[in-house]
This record gives sequence, C-alpha cells and structure tokens, in this order.
Amino acid sequence: MLVEISALDTRLRELFAPDADPDPDDILQLMTQRQSLLQQLMPTLSVEHKQQLLQETQRLLCLAQAAKQECGDKLAVRKRGQRGVNAYRQVSTQ
Repeated sequence: MLVEISALDTRLRELFAPDADPDPDDILQLMTQRQSLLQQLMPTLSVEHKQQLLQETQRLLCLAQAAKQECGDKLAVRKRGQRGVNAYRQVSTQ
C-alpha cells in the first residue's frame, strides 16, 4: 500500500506542477484514493512511517496551495485582460 500511496503522491505532484492544467475532479479522485489507503494503512504503520507520511502530506498541501495561488493569479490576469478587450470593443463600436 505504501507503493500505491507513493504513486498517488507522484501523480498529485505532477498535477500541482506550475505548468499543469489539471481537472479538479482528477485531483479530488486521487486525494480520495490516498485518504482511503491511508485510513487502511495507519493502524499498521510504525511511528517513523507515520511521520514520513505526514511530511509528504504537508509537502503536497504546500504544492496545492502554491498551485491554487498561481491559478488564481492566472485567472485574475485573464479577467483584467478580458475587461480591457471588452472596453476596447465598447469604445470601438461607439
């Protein structure tokens, strides 16, 4: 199961990469799978393995937050750009 969690973590890191354009449903599905595996695995893990998984989870959360911020920045730029295009259209049609 640790191998499966590691594979999910790798895929999530790819989805959170700056140049990625992930489908939110893909992220939710992977996170749900990861959570389910963790719940099954936690009772059998040593403290050391639990700490490693906690650290990996924290790294994924940081990547997710950075990706969310970057996505918000891109949307804001697009929206400002679209306002400029709309303003130009309005002026050019008058």
